[in-house]
Amino acid sequence: MFTKRSWIALLVGVNAMLIVALLAQVVSLPTALAQASRRGGKPVCVTAKGSGQTYDVLYVLDPSQAELLALYPGGGPGSKLKATPPRDLKKDFER
Repeated sequence: MFTKRSWIALLVGVNAMLIVALLAQVVSLPTALAQASRRGGKPVCVTAKGSGQTYDVLYVLDPSQAELLALYPGGGPGSKLKATPPRDLKKDFER
């Protein structure tokens, strides 16, 4: 039969294992989902400040068509995004 001291040691051990399991979930590094693939892949989006602008620009990279789009706010509040003509990345990066 277990003594009081044995039960306390068992509970301390179980709590230590639970703390280690919890910390392993919290401290784990996030997965990178923007890795290259052979088929082109899904579009990738990123925002950045436009040069000399006070608003952010949404850049959309479409690897399957090798195009880069930029979307920016149209005008007043509630307006839709306006798109710039797409850049042909194959043409831009060829020698």
